[in-house]
Amino acid sequence: MIKLAVDLKGADRSQEELLPGVVRVLSQDPGLFCYLLGDRTLIEGFLIRNHLPREQYEIIDSPDTVTNHDNPADVIRKKPESSLMKGIALCKSDPSISCFVSCGPTGALFVSAIMVLGRIPHVTPVLLCEIIKDDGTRLCISDCGANIDCGEDKLLTFARMGKVYMQSRGMENPRIALLSNGSEDSKGNELVKKANQLFRKTPGLNFIGNVEGTDVLKCDAQVLVCEGFAGNILLKTMEGAAKSAVSHAKKTAEKLSEPARTEMLKALREVYLNYDYNSSGGAVLLGANTPIVKGHGSADADTLAAVLSIAADIGKKDLGAKIREEFS
Repeated sequence: MIKLAVDLKGADRSQEELLPGVVRVLSQDPGLFCYLLGDRTLIEGFLIRNHLPREQYEIIDSPDTVTNHDNPADVIRKKPESSLMKGIALCKSDPSISCFVSCGPTGALFVSAIMVLGRIPHVTPVLLCEIIKDDGTRLCISDCGANIDCGEDKLLTFARMGKVYMQSRGMENPRIALLSNGSEDSKGNELVKKANQLFRKTPGLNFIGNVEGTDVLKCDAQVLVCEGFAGNILLKTMEGAAKSAVSHAKKTAEKLSEPARTEMLKALREVYLNYDYNSSGGAVLLGANTPIVKGHGSADADTLAAVLSIAADIGKKDLGAKIREEFS
């Protein structure tokens, strides 16, 4: 049985709004077990009303909540009764838990994971996120926000972590690229130029060169490597651009007569969902002793269901063990 620990507090939406996602995933996968951290009475009542098998979950009452207003460095000491900290502590004490899931604040989650769970030896923790390319295949961005200032050695670690992650997602020898301001090896800042040279001479790395921003969604790579500063800007820019383009197109669609109007609005929604970080699930934090899937703060039940599915897949593929093997 795959075990997950799930923080149900700290997101923008209430626990009642997120719990249908838990019910959906557990109902579909009888081999999955979840420790649910939040308000016991509320969670228990909801799950009983929805007839979820008792052997698939355990509720851990967590009266406190970590918010975006909390200083990440203070959370460990000041909020031990929060759902986030109780979940991290549970993962620390029980190595059989495959993954921790939270939609709470990223900073507090990252700091507590490293300070409490500890790092895998020789590994810099990295935040990964998958996006859908124009051809429908997936591209893993590594790193998308955890590490702002990096050297080329860290970028190589991000490349190797992305490789192992995408292998666990079914890609035997994923192609790896560097985010740059041009496709030529001579392009980029000093960090990118040094990383390019290092990647070229690293055995076992299927490096295909640099990719510039305009080609991200049509490149041949399955892993795109960058420092977290650029990766985070890239993700948010793509999402913002998609929102803007769809908004303008919707204004045109509203002027159409039926059935063309309905068909165009349906197509626009499908286009937007390809670039909506919230709808695709969440980011994966690898490198701590327990893998973590971080859902968007504005997650709804559908988002949480997607996040839980990713976490379950990580457990089934034993991703933590594969990373240790890569860096041993």
